[in-house]
Parts: sequence; C-alpha cells; structure tokens
Amino acid sequence: MKLEIEKVLNLSTAHITERDNHHLAECTKDDHPELTYSQAGWVISTGYGFMVFVPPKGNGEEVAEHVHGFKQVGMSKEFIALFKLAAEQGCTWLRLDCDIPTVEGLQQFDW
Repeated sequence: MKLEIEKVLNLSTAHITERDNHHLAECTKDDHPELTYSQAGWVISTGYGFMVFVPPKGNGEEVAEHVHGFKQVGMSKEFIALFKLAAEQGCTWLRLDCDIPTVEGLQQFDW
C-alpha cells in the first residue's frame, strides 16, 4: 500500500497582518465557505485560522501565479514570504492558526 503524505508548515496567525487575516476570511465567503478557490488560490477556514494550498515543490510557475494573486488581493509581503517559505520547504499547505506558538525570527503582528 502506498500512502500519500503531505507536508504542512504550521505557523501562528500572529505572523500575518490583521488585513491578511481579513483577506483570507473573505476568500472563504463564497458558495462553499469551507473550501474556496479565489484569485489567491485554495483557502480553507478552520475556525481558528486558515489552510492555504501551496503548489507542488518545483512548480515555480504555479507558485508565481499564486503570489501574483496574493498581491492582487492586497496580501502583505510578510504573508507572501511565509507562502514562499512553505513552497521552498516542499509543503502542500500553509496552516495559520491562532493557537500555534510564534516562531522566533519571523515578523510578528499584535492585533
């Protein structure tokens, strides 16, 4: 049996701006609030944060498309840096959650 296992970068929502949080919440307010594809890519609301889809490792063109979409909706450079970090690490998802501890060395926002 071959299992499919994905990597997730787990970070605190304290590493994104309040505006980023608002934009991610808006991404999930379509017909299917639990899973929405928007200009910024796949975003799932978890109730305590968000799961953001990250294209497969090595797919730089798709990562660039997502980054362009994030810029179009006004996501911060800090959020985009976290998304790129997740892509560089080969993660399939970037999980942002209010209960995850902050990481020293990453920008933090108090909102």
